[in-house]
Amino acid sequence: MAAHWDVEVEGKEYVVTIERGESGKDVVRVNGRVAAKPIGADEERREVSIAGMPYVLTRNGDSYDLTLDEEAAALAHARTLETANVVLAHGDAPVQMQRDSFFEHLPKLGYIVLIALIGGMVWYMARDRYDSDAKERVRIILREMAPGTGATEQFAITFWAKNRKTLDTQEMSWAVDNFTRWRREKELNHKFADYAVTDVKVLKEETVPTAIVSFTVDGKPYKVRVPKDQPIRWEE
Repeated sequence: MAAHWDVEVEGKEYVVTIERGESGKDVVRVNGRVAAKPIGADEERREVSIAGMPYVLTRNGDSYDLTLDEEAAALAHARTLETANVVLAHGDAPVQMQRDSFFEHLPKLGYIVLIALIGGMVWYMARDRYDSDAKERVRIILREMAPGTGATEQFAITFWAKNRKTLDTQEMSWAVDNFTRWRREKELNHKFADYAVTDVKVLKEETVPTAIVSFTVDGKPYKVRVPKDQPIRWEE
């Protein structure tokens, strides 16, 4: 089976192809790079990110249809706006400052100190809330890895790599390879029936919000280091 599409995203052309691999599964590429997990004969669809935009490949008999996932694109946009609003709401930082005679005479050093204080406040607030964010990220990954949920592991890979639903072509190619390697390190590439997140501990001394998350799979304990928006690593 082979298929080919020319897709334009934000004025740039991307070539999407599908070809049958040696394993018998269909390999999805964007501009020549692997962009998603290979599609097995028993799978009907696969999400694929093209320049950060979510598309869906749907099996149609002996061929595939490629369509923009408008609902996922709208959800990602809405989540971005929601995050921005939360930061503004909790940061007590005005959207626009009015000119004041005090600030007109404030030395440049004063501006630097003010910016540092605001940035530090936002950072500490984000760190203090990070335990729930890290826990939810690991829970999503386990849910997408578990069989019987209708998941394709696409989101397990993207959330493991950068805590996002979509990645660009280059990021996705890297994430697919390294996610597989990460699973094999602890022999977590088998099917499992039960999982649970059991503990979360935020590391206060890290410059990037980071948490150690403990979880179990079929009763076996595991522990990972979860830095914000960065790949997850095993915690020895």
